[in-house]
Amino acid sequence: METLTDQELAAAHMARYDLGPGYPQLEPPSWFAEIVNSEEVRAASLSFPPAWNPRRSVKVDQDIESAVRSLLRIPESAHVMPTFSGSVALDRAMTAVVRLARHRGCTNVRVITTSPSIDIMKLFLSERSEIEPTFVRAKDSSEPPFILDSQAFCEAVGSSCERFPESMHVALLTSPENPTGEIWTIEQLESVSRLCRDLKAVLMVDHCFLLAGVQDATPPAVWDVAQPGLDWIGIWDTGKTLGLNEEKLGFIVSGGESLPEKVSSAVNTVQFGVARRQKMSLAKILSHERFSQYTRQLRQACLDNADVLRDTFSDHAQFLLRTPRAGSFALIDCAHLGMTDESIRKELLKRDVGVIAGRVFFHAEPVPSSYLRLALAREPMHFKESVLKLRYELLRM
Repeated sequence: METLTDQELAAAHMARYDLGPGYPQLEPPSWFAEIVNSEEVRAASLSFPPAWNPRRSVKVDQDIESAVRSLLRIPESAHVMPTFSGSVALDRAMTAVVRLARHRGCTNVRVITTSPSIDIMKLFLSERSEIEPTFVRAKDSSEPPFILDSQAFCEAVGSSCERFPESMHVALLTSPENPTGEIWTIEQLESVSRLCRDLKAVLMVDHCFLLAGVQDATPPAVWDVAQPGLDWIGIWDTGKTLGLNEEKLGFIVSGGESLPEKVSSAVNTVQFGVARRQKMSLAKILSHERFSQYTRQLRQACLDNADVLRDTFSDHAQFLLRTPRAGSFALIDCAHLGMTDESIRKELLKRDVGVIAGRVFFHAEPVPSSYLRLALAREPMHFKESVLKLRYELLRM
């Protein structure tokens, strides 16, 4: 089974009708180009001492941090650190937790997380010998499927802490979930936050799709519910909101007595810094007076494309569709074809259609094998063409 990234790359490089990668593929507004191509940004990226001085470097760092804090409503008490991407941010966050565990004299780290969730969760956890993962399944339900089971999750965290008191424990969530679009409500996050505080566990939440998708309002974030005395981390990535062809930054937001220092140490192990040009241009974009208009347009494109998807398959009830509460993906169940999702994906790729096999997101049995993930953040006309092509090819199988 190919990884999610392998599948997304195959779709991007081989399919004219690309519904694979989760990055928006929408025509950016003209003011994006004005910022990215501005003389100020260009000149700053090519300036060196003595023309460029430490005061200007500090200002660039302050501007990107201020833009992210304001946009995501991050409290001043939280620590914010940029890195190259959301994936790097998650990797460094796990390294920070391992270092915190060593500092506390814990024998290992036990991570309780969810299934489904993005495949890098499992890949990152399996790369570290110090980490023992546990995957908590979503509720079994046919309408809608994949509902988050917050009670089972909290019970799993509590049980692990009781059974393995010598270990450090991490509650690792994703909100909005990839690929289901489910979100953790404020009440659910508060419950997990209190539990982690009481059990001295770390709460970590991947929020990369926080602004990217169909939801009317920004879902609650870990920094909204962080309890005093809690060690916590939130991850955010500009790439899932801004379609700038992989020009992006990831951010690790953290709080607690010792964790922010461990985050800084872990990030500084792999980077001197991120590109000045990226920090400047993204700070200007995220703080621009028309940025909220852009996110509304992104949301509307995802909503309209979800409607197109439903209309396209409305006369074909054998294909079961799931459109999201949040995020920017839809799922289509092709069980009646009698083929695995991976087989369907590979056959569609031969026919110029790029999709993602759903099983890559499931890490606990039983693993469904008939779902395809479709990206909604696409130019509407191209999305319609792609969905028509998808339907045509699926009906031929």
